[in-house]
Amino acid sequence: MIPRLSFLPLAAALAACAHAGAPASVAPARLVLDGAVVRPHPDPLTGLTSYDPPVLLHLADEARRSADPARAVALYERLLAEFPASELAVAATFGLGMAREARRELALAARAYEDVAGRDPGADEAARRTVIDAHFRLAGVLVAHDDAWRAVAVFDRVLGRTDLSAFDRLQAVVGRGVALRRAGDDAAAETAFVRALTLAEDGRGRGESDGGLAAEAALEWAEIAARRYEEVKLAFPVPTLREALASKCEQLLAAQHRYLRAIRLGDGRIAAAAGFRVGWLYESLYEALTGLAVPSELTQEQREVYEQEVRSRVSVLVKKAILVYEKTLLVGRGSAEAGPWVHKLETALDRLRALYLDDPSRSAGATADRSPRGGA
Repeated sequence: MIPRLSFLPLAAALAACAHAGAPASVAPARLVLDGAVVRPHPDPLTGLTSYDPPVLLHLADEARRSADPARAVALYERLLAEFPASELAVAATFGLGMAREARRELALAARAYEDVAGRDPGADEAARRTVIDAHFRLAGVLVAHDDAWRAVAVFDRVLGRTDLSAFDRLQAVVGRGVALRRAGDDAAAETAFVRALTLAEDGRGRGESDGGLAAEAALEWAEIAARRYEEVKLAFPVPTLREALASKCEQLLAAQHRYLRAIRLGDGRIAAAAGFRVGWLYESLYEALTGLAVPSELTQEQREVYEQEVRSRVSVLVKKAILVYEKTLLVGRGSAEAGPWVHKLETALDRLRALYLDDPSRSAGATADRSPRGGA
Protein backbone atom coordinates (compact mmCIF):
# COMPACT_ATOMS: atom_id res chain seq x y z
CA MET A 1 0.00 0.00 0.00
CA ILE A 2 1.39 3.33 -1.01
CA PRO A 3 1.64 5.55 1.99
CA ARG A 4 -0.53 8.74 1.85
CA LEU A 5 1.60 11.85 1.37
CA SER A 6 0.84 14.93 3.47
CA PHE A 7 1.08 18.28 1.67
CA LEU A 8 0.78 20.33 4.88
CA PRO A 9 4.55 20.54 5.59
CA LEU A 10 5.21 21.56 1.98
CA ALA A 11 2.52 24.28 2.08
CA ALA A 12 3.91 25.61 5.31
CA ALA A 13 7.42 25.74 3.85
CA LEU A 14 6.24 27.60 0.75
CA ALA A 15 4.36 30.14 2.87
CA ALA A 16 7.44 30.69 4.99
CA CYS A 17 9.53 31.36 1.88
CA ALA A 18 6.94 33.77 0.52
CA HIS A 19 7.00 35.84 3.70
CA ALA A 20 10.69 35.51 4.47
CA GLY A 21 12.14 38.66 5.99
CA ALA A 22 8.74 40.11 7.07
CA PRO A 23 7.41 39.94 10.64
CA ALA A 24 4.57 37.50 10.87
CA SER A 25 2.42 40.02 12.81
CA VAL A 26 2.25 42.72 10.03
CA ALA A 27 -1.27 43.12 8.63
CA PRO A 28 -2.38 45.07 5.56
CA ALA A 29 -2.55 48.85 6.19
CA ARG A 30 -6.17 48.90 5.04
CA LEU A 31 -8.73 46.83 3.19
CA VAL A 32 -11.47 48.18 0.95
CA LEU A 33 -14.59 46.08 1.34
CA ASP A 34 -17.94 46.95 -0.27
CA GLY A 35 -17.28 50.71 -0.33
CA ALA A 36 -15.76 50.86 3.16
CA VAL A 37 -12.19 51.00 4.44
CA VAL A 38 -11.19 48.64 7.27
CA ARG A 39 -7.94 49.18 9.17
CA PRO A 40 -6.26 46.95 11.75
CA HIS A 41 -5.78 49.90 14.10
CA PRO A 42 -7.67 53.20 14.66
CA ASP A 43 -6.93 55.69 11.90
CA PRO A 44 -5.12 58.78 13.31
CA LEU A 45 -7.31 61.18 11.27
CA THR A 46 -10.74 59.71 11.96
CA GLY A 47 -10.10 57.73 15.14
CA LEU A 48 -11.97 54.82 13.55
CA THR A 49 -11.01 51.33 12.41
CA SER A 50 -13.55 51.45 9.58
CA TYR A 51 -15.31 54.19 7.64
CA ASP A 52 -17.12 54.85 4.38
CA PRO A 53 -17.88 58.03 2.35
CA PRO A 54 -20.93 59.10 4.42
CA VAL A 55 -18.91 58.83 7.64
CA LEU A 56 -16.02 60.84 6.18
CA LEU A 57 -18.37 63.52 4.83
CA HIS A 58 -20.10 63.80 8.20
CA LEU A 59 -16.80 64.15 10.05
CA ALA A 60 -15.52 66.72 7.52
CA ASP A 61 -18.69 68.81 7.69
CA GLU A 62 -18.60 68.73 11.49
CA ALA A 63 -14.97 69.86 11.52
CA ARG A 64 -15.75 72.73 9.14
CA ARG A 65 -18.75 73.86 11.18
CA SER A 66 -16.64 73.61 14.35
CA ALA A 67 -14.12 76.08 12.92
CA ASP A 68 -11.43 73.43 12.34
CA PRO A 69 -10.84 73.93 8.61
CA ALA A 70 -7.46 72.16 8.60
CA ARG A 71 -9.03 68.92 9.82
CA ALA A 72 -11.95 69.44 7.44
CA VAL A 73 -9.58 69.78 4.48
CA ALA A 74 -7.82 66.54 5.44
CA LEU A 75 -11.10 64.65 5.77
CA TYR A 76 -12.55 65.93 2.49
CA GLU A 77 -9.32 65.08 0.69
CA ARG A 78 -9.33 61.60 2.26
CA LEU A 79 -12.83 60.98 0.93
CA LEU A 80 -11.94 62.20 -2.56
CA ALA A 81 -8.69 60.22 -2.66
CA GLU A 82 -10.06 56.91 -1.38
CA PHE A 83 -13.56 57.06 -2.89
CA PRO A 84 -13.22 59.13 -6.11
CA ALA A 85 -16.28 57.51 -7.70
CA SER A 86 -18.55 58.12 -4.70
CA GLU A 87 -21.84 59.90 -5.26
CA LEU A 88 -20.75 62.16 -2.39
CA ALA A 89 -17.72 63.44 -4.32
CA VAL A 90 -19.56 66.60 -5.44
CA ALA A 91 -20.59 67.48 -1.90
CA ALA A 92 -17.08 66.72 -0.64
CA THR A 93 -15.45 68.91 -3.27
CA PHE A 94 -17.81 71.77 -2.43
CA GLY A 95 -17.06 71.34 1.27
CA LEU A 96 -13.35 71.29 0.48
CA GLY A 97 -13.76 74.66 -1.24
CA MET A 98 -15.46 76.15 1.82
CA ALA A 99 -12.77 74.77 4.13
CA ARG A 100 -10.04 76.16 1.87
CA GLU A 101 -11.88 79.48 1.81
CA ALA A 102 -11.99 79.53 5.62
CA ARG A 103 -8.21 79.06 5.60
CA ARG A 104 -7.92 82.00 3.15
CA GLU A 105 -6.47 79.63 0.55
CA LEU A 106 -8.45 81.40 -2.12
CA ALA A 107 -6.75 79.97 -5.20
CA LEU A 108 -7.28 76.42 -3.95
CA ALA A 109 -10.87 77.22 -2.93
CA ALA A 110 -11.56 78.59 -6.42
CA ARG A 111 -10.16 75.40 -7.95
CA ALA A 112 -12.55 73.27 -5.89
CA TYR A 113 -15.57 75.44 -6.70
CA GLU A 114 -14.66 75.48 -10.39
CA ASP A 115 -14.56 71.67 -10.32
CA VAL A 116 -18.09 71.51 -8.90
CA ALA A 117 -19.45 74.30 -11.11
CA GLY A 118 -18.33 72.43 -14.22
CA ARG A 119 -20.19 69.22 -13.37
CA ASP A 120 -23.46 68.00 -14.78
CA PRO A 121 -25.78 67.27 -11.83
CA GLY A 122 -28.23 65.33 -13.96
CA ALA A 123 -31.60 64.82 -12.29
CA ASP A 124 -30.19 64.96 -8.75
CA GLU A 125 -31.79 68.02 -7.16
CA ALA A 126 -29.28 68.19 -4.29
CA ALA A 127 -26.38 68.06 -6.74
CA ARG A 128 -28.03 70.72 -8.92
CA ARG A 129 -28.31 73.01 -5.89
CA THR A 130 -24.67 72.38 -5.01
CA VAL A 131 -23.54 73.18 -8.57
CA ILE A 132 -25.42 76.50 -8.53
CA ASP A 133 -24.07 77.38 -5.09
CA ALA A 134 -20.56 76.59 -6.30
CA HIS A 135 -20.92 79.29 -8.97
CA PHE A 136 -21.81 81.88 -6.34
CA ARG A 137 -18.98 80.82 -4.02
CA LEU A 138 -16.52 80.79 -6.91
CA ALA A 139 -17.47 84.31 -7.96
CA GLY A 140 -17.16 85.58 -4.39
CA VAL A 141 -13.69 84.06 -4.04
CA LEU A 142 -12.59 85.57 -7.35
CA VAL A 143 -13.73 89.05 -6.27
CA ALA A 144 -11.86 88.63 -2.97
CA HIS A 145 -8.83 87.47 -4.95
CA ASP A 146 -8.92 90.65 -7.10
CA ASP A 147 -10.04 88.76 -10.18
CA ALA A 148 -13.31 90.60 -10.68
CA TRP A 149 -13.62 90.11 -14.44
CA ARG A 150 -13.49 86.34 -14.04
CA ALA A 151 -16.22 86.72 -11.43
CA VAL A 152 -18.32 88.63 -13.96
CA ALA A 153 -17.88 85.73 -16.39
CA VAL A 154 -19.02 83.26 -13.70
CA PHE A 155 -22.17 85.30 -13.05
CA ASP A 156 -22.83 85.46 -16.79
CA ARG A 157 -22.58 81.67 -16.86
CA VAL A 158 -25.06 81.41 -13.98
CA LEU A 159 -27.50 83.82 -15.58
CA GLY A 160 -27.41 81.71 -18.73
CA ARG A 161 -29.00 78.79 -16.87
CA THR A 162 -32.68 78.05 -17.31
CA ASP A 163 -33.19 76.37 -13.92
CA LEU A 164 -32.63 79.37 -11.63
CA SER A 165 -35.19 80.38 -9.05
CA ALA A 166 -36.25 84.05 -8.91
CA PHE A 167 -34.08 84.50 -5.81
CA ASP A 168 -31.07 82.87 -7.49
CA ARG A 169 -31.45 85.17 -10.50
CA LEU A 170 -31.71 88.25 -8.28
CA GLN A 171 -28.65 87.15 -6.32
CA ALA A 172 -26.69 86.63 -9.53
CA VAL A 173 -27.64 90.05 -10.90
CA VAL A 174 -26.61 91.79 -7.67
CA GLY A 175 -23.39 89.78 -7.53
CA ARG A 176 -22.62 90.66 -11.14
CA GLY A 177 -23.09 94.34 -10.33
CA VAL A 178 -20.72 94.08 -7.38
CA ALA A 179 -18.12 92.33 -9.53
CA LEU A 180 -18.45 94.96 -12.27
CA ARG A 181 -18.02 97.73 -9.71
CA ARG A 182 -14.90 96.05 -8.31
CA ALA A 183 -13.62 95.72 -11.88
CA GLY A 184 -14.03 99.48 -12.36
CA ASP A 185 -16.95 99.48 -14.81
CA ASP A 186 -19.33 101.74 -12.88
CA ALA A 187 -21.71 102.30 -15.80
CA ALA A 188 -22.32 98.57 -16.31
CA ALA A 189 -22.56 98.06 -12.55
CA GLU A 190 -25.27 100.74 -12.31
CA THR A 191 -27.25 98.96 -15.02
CA ALA A 192 -27.01 95.71 -13.05
CA PHE A 193 -28.13 97.32 -9.78
CA VAL A 194 -31.11 99.03 -11.41
CA ARG A 195 -32.09 95.70 -12.97
CA ALA A 196 -31.78 94.05 -9.55
CA LEU A 197 -34.05 96.65 -7.96
CA THR A 198 -36.62 96.06 -10.71
CA LEU A 199 -36.47 92.28 -10.23
CA ALA A 200 -36.86 92.70 -6.46
CA GLU A 201 -39.84 95.00 -6.91
CA ASP A 202 -41.47 92.48 -9.25
CA GLY A 203 -40.81 89.77 -6.68
CA ARG A 204 -42.41 91.79 -3.90
CA GLY A 205 -45.46 92.14 -6.12
CA ARG A 206 -45.67 88.34 -6.12
CA GLY A 207 -45.21 88.21 -2.36
CA GLU A 208 -41.58 87.01 -2.55
CA SER A 209 -38.83 88.09 -0.17
CA ASP A 210 -35.57 89.41 -1.59
CA GLY A 211 -33.62 88.55 1.56
CA GLY A 212 -32.05 92.02 1.75
CA LEU A 213 -30.59 91.80 -1.76
CA ALA A 214 -32.51 94.86 -2.99
CA ALA A 215 -31.11 96.97 -0.15
CA GLU A 216 -27.61 95.71 -0.92
CA ALA A 217 -28.08 96.66 -4.58
CA ALA A 218 -29.28 100.14 -3.61
CA LEU A 219 -26.32 100.60 -1.25
CA GLU A 220 -23.82 99.57 -3.93
CA TRP A 221 -25.62 101.80 -6.45
CA ALA A 222 -25.30 104.72 -4.03
CA GLU A 223 -21.59 104.09 -3.55
CA ILE A 224 -21.03 104.73 -7.25
CA ALA A 225 -22.62 108.19 -6.98
CA ALA A 226 -20.66 108.83 -3.78
CA ARG A 227 -17.40 108.06 -5.56
CA ARG A 228 -18.31 110.51 -8.32
CA TYR A 229 -19.08 113.06 -5.62
CA GLU A 230 -15.63 112.51 -4.09
CA GLU A 231 -13.92 112.92 -7.45
CA VAL A 232 -15.20 116.48 -7.85
CA LYS A 233 -12.56 118.79 -6.35
CA LEU A 234 -13.29 122.34 -5.26
CA ALA A 235 -10.80 125.04 -6.21
CA PHE A 236 -10.56 128.72 -7.09
CA PRO A 237 -10.96 130.91 -9.14
CA VAL A 238 -14.57 131.71 -8.35
CA PRO A 239 -16.08 130.67 -11.75
CA THR A 240 -14.32 127.29 -11.48
CA LEU A 241 -15.42 126.91 -7.88
CA ARG A 242 -19.02 127.72 -8.73
CA GLU A 243 -19.12 125.09 -11.51
CA ALA A 244 -17.40 122.43 -9.40
CA LEU A 245 -19.66 123.10 -6.43
CA ALA A 246 -22.77 122.70 -8.59
CA SER A 247 -21.46 119.37 -9.89
CA LYS A 248 -20.49 118.18 -6.42
CA CYS A 249 -23.91 119.03 -5.00
CA GLU A 250 -25.59 117.24 -7.91
CA GLN A 251 -23.66 114.06 -7.14
CA LEU A 252 -24.36 114.48 -3.43
CA LEU A 253 -28.10 114.57 -4.07
CA ALA A 254 -27.90 111.56 -6.41
CA ALA A 255 -26.00 109.55 -3.80
CA GLN A 256 -28.35 110.67 -1.04
CA HIS A 257 -31.38 109.55 -3.05
CA ARG A 258 -29.87 106.09 -3.53
CA TYR A 259 -28.77 105.76 0.10
CA LEU A 260 -32.26 106.69 1.26
CA ARG A 261 -33.67 104.00 -1.00
CA ALA A 262 -31.34 101.49 0.65
CA ILE A 263 -32.54 102.63 4.06
CA ARG A 264 -36.17 102.13 3.09
CA LEU A 265 -35.44 98.66 1.69
CA GLY A 266 -32.87 97.39 4.14
CA ASP A 267 -32.44 95.70 7.45
CA GLY A 268 -30.77 97.37 10.39
CA ARG A 269 -27.23 96.77 9.18
CA ILE A 270 -27.73 98.20 5.71
CA ALA A 271 -29.87 101.07 7.02
CA ALA A 272 -27.13 101.99 9.48
CA ALA A 273 -24.45 101.81 6.80
CA ALA A 274 -26.47 103.91 4.35
CA GLY A 275 -27.40 106.47 7.00
CA PHE A 276 -23.78 106.83 8.04
CA ARG A 277 -22.82 107.49 4.43
CA VAL A 278 -25.52 110.17 4.02
CA GLY A 279 -24.20 111.96 7.07
CA TRP A 280 -20.69 111.60 5.69
CA LEU A 281 -21.75 113.32 2.45
CA TYR A 282 -22.73 116.48 4.30
CA GLU A 283 -19.78 116.33 6.67
CA SER A 284 -17.28 115.92 3.84
CA LEU A 285 -18.80 118.81 1.88
CA TYR A 286 -18.45 120.97 4.96
CA GLU A 287 -14.79 119.97 5.27
CA ALA A 288 -14.18 120.60 1.56
CA LEU A 289 -15.62 124.11 1.75
CA THR A 290 -13.96 125.13 4.99
CA GLY A 291 -10.67 123.63 3.83
CA LEU A 292 -10.42 125.84 0.76
CA ALA A 293 -7.43 128.15 0.77
CA VAL A 294 -8.53 131.77 1.03
CA PRO A 295 -7.84 133.68 -2.23
CA SER A 296 -4.48 135.41 -1.89
CA GLU A 297 -5.69 138.63 -3.53
CA LEU A 298 -8.06 139.42 -0.64
CA THR A 299 -7.15 141.98 1.99
CA GLN A 300 -7.11 141.00 5.65
CA GLU A 301 -10.53 142.55 6.16
CA GLN A 302 -11.91 140.79 3.08
CA ARG A 303 -10.44 137.51 4.27
CA GLU A 304 -12.26 137.81 7.60
CA VAL A 305 -15.54 138.59 5.84
CA TYR A 306 -15.01 135.69 3.45
CA GLU A 307 -14.28 133.21 6.27
CA GLN A 308 -17.30 134.37 8.25
CA GLU A 309 -19.52 134.02 5.17
CA VAL A 310 -18.26 130.50 4.49
CA ARG A 311 -18.85 129.43 8.11
CA SER A 312 -22.36 130.81 8.18
CA ARG A 313 -23.32 129.14 4.91
CA VAL A 314 -21.83 125.71 5.62
CA SER A 315 -23.08 125.38 9.19
CA VAL A 316 -26.33 124.04 7.74
CA LEU A 317 -24.32 121.10 6.35
CA VAL A 318 -23.16 120.19 9.84
CA LYS A 319 -26.73 120.37 11.16
CA LYS A 320 -27.98 118.13 8.36
CA ALA A 321 -25.23 115.59 9.02
CA ILE A 322 -26.05 115.58 12.73
CA LEU A 323 -29.74 115.06 12.06
CA VAL A 324 -29.04 112.15 9.69
CA TYR A 325 -26.64 110.53 12.17
CA GLU A 326 -29.17 110.85 14.99
CA LYS A 327 -32.03 109.34 13.01
CA THR A 328 -29.82 106.51 11.75
CA LEU A 329 -28.69 105.69 15.28
CA LEU A 330 -32.30 105.06 16.27
CA VAL A 331 -32.51 102.41 13.56
CA GLY A 332 -29.04 100.97 14.11
CA ARG A 333 -29.44 100.50 17.86
CA GLY A 334 -32.43 98.29 17.19
CA SER A 335 -30.40 95.84 15.11
CA ALA A 336 -27.81 93.45 16.52
CA GLU A 337 -26.09 93.27 13.10
CA ALA A 338 -25.53 97.04 12.97
CA GLY A 339 -23.06 97.11 15.88
CA PRO A 340 -19.96 98.28 13.96
CA TRP A 341 -21.94 100.99 12.19
CA VAL A 342 -23.51 102.16 15.43
CA HIS A 343 -20.02 102.74 16.84
CA LYS A 344 -19.05 104.75 13.74
CA LEU A 345 -22.25 106.78 13.97
CA GLU A 346 -21.73 107.58 17.65
CA THR A 347 -18.14 108.68 17.00
CA ALA A 348 -19.16 110.89 14.08
CA LEU A 349 -22.06 112.36 16.02
CA ASP A 350 -19.87 113.28 18.99
CA ARG A 351 -17.36 114.92 16.65
CA LEU A 352 -19.95 116.97 14.81
CA ARG A 353 -21.82 118.03 17.92
CA ALA A 354 -18.57 119.41 19.31
CA LEU A 355 -17.89 121.17 16.01
CA TYR A 356 -21.41 122.60 15.85
CA LEU A 357 -21.44 123.87 19.41
CA ASP A 358 -18.00 125.41 18.94
CA ASP A 359 -18.97 127.20 15.72
CA PRO A 360 -18.26 130.93 16.27
CA SER A 361 -20.76 131.87 13.56
CA ARG A 362 -23.61 130.75 15.77
CA SER A 363 -25.24 133.60 17.65
CA ALA A 364 -25.74 133.07 21.37
CA GLY A 365 -29.38 134.04 21.03
CA ALA A 366 -30.09 132.23 17.78
CA THR A 367 -31.81 129.42 19.62
CA ALA A 368 -32.80 128.69 23.16
CA ASP A 369 -31.86 125.05 22.65
CA ARG A 370 -28.16 124.36 22.11
CA SER A 371 -29.08 120.89 20.80
CA PRO A 372 -28.74 120.55 16.99
CA ARG A 373 -32.18 118.90 16.97
CA GLY A 374 -33.80 122.24 17.64
CA GLY A 375 -32.17 124.00 14.70
CA ALA A 376 -32.19 121.28 12.06
